[in-house]
Amino acid sequence: MPRISKRVEKQISIKADDAALQAVVLEALQEKKAQDLCAVDFKEALEHPLFDTFIICSATSRTHAEALCENVMRRVYEQFHIEPSHAEGREQSEWILIDYFNIVVHIFLTEKRHFYDIEGLWNDASIKHYE
Repeated sequence: MPRISKRVEKQISIKADDAALQAVVLEALQEKKAQDLCAVDFKEALEHPLFDTFIICSATSRTHAEALCENVMRRVYEQFHIEPSHAEGREQSEWILIDYFNIVVHIFLTEKRHFYDIEGLWNDASIKHYE
């Protein structure tokens, strides 16, 4: 019987607990005062989505964006002992993407978020806004 790699094991366990992961990510962003926080749910909008949810927020500065990113990664690691499968954009901190398999976190500087308008691209998906 083939052995399952640690990375695949983590991916399987994450998939089973997406709601808890999403709650931790949202809480971590709220702790650091993320602005215009929302979750875009693709489960009903797409037939075969590669991911279930985008969590999107705005940051007031590059320093704020980096603090949001650090807090998400730290809190998720503390709770679940996992690291993102991929993270990018931290060098410029204008649009940071953190990929947790089914949940993808987007941290934008406000002007970049308006320019790329991800929510507008996926307006057929369910969008939930948070304070």
